[in-house]
Amino acid sequence: MLLATHQATATPYRCVTVSDGRKVFREFLKTEYSEENLLFWVACEELRTMDSHDEDAVEDQARTIYEDYISTLSPKEVRNSLTTASPG
Repeated sequence: MLLATHQATATPYRCVTVSDGRKVFREFLKTEYSEENLLFWVACEELRTMDSHDEDAVEDQARTIYEDYISTLSPKEVRNSLTTASPG
């Protein structure tokens, strides 16, 4: 297991940026019913690294992120500070 063999260098960021670490972390998130948070992060990272000159692809990815993770109609809606903030 990646996390056990590389414990000294395992950081939360490294766990999600390395393919094997992301797989392990995703399995953990499934048990916590939070897998959509990692999937949202991955989608945002893909958007961040896209060629900004390819406006159609960037727009498609942004729309997909909205529809899959931000829209209240999404089955994978992620919690965010704007929708989960305490009143007052």
